[in-house]
Amino acid sequence: MPAQSPETVTAALQTYFRPNHAAAYLDIGRSTLYRLMSTDPAFPRPIKLGRSTLLRREELDAYVLRMRREG
Repeated sequence: MPAQSPETVTAALQTYFRPNHAAAYLDIGRSTLYRLMSTDPAFPRPIKLGRSTLLRREELDAYVLRMRREG
């Protein structure tokens, strides 16, 4: 397997957020983020990677657009 360049690795990591960064990205509090994750079926499902929880930026963006369209 060829080694990935640092730019490729950085770009891949920027497409995922940990909950603290996802909350900041969405401009909401961390508790609000966790509430959305547990109660809103339309909210993107987090990815568990070992003990880490990650959220995809693309899915967060799509969720925000969908919520804006719905009013």
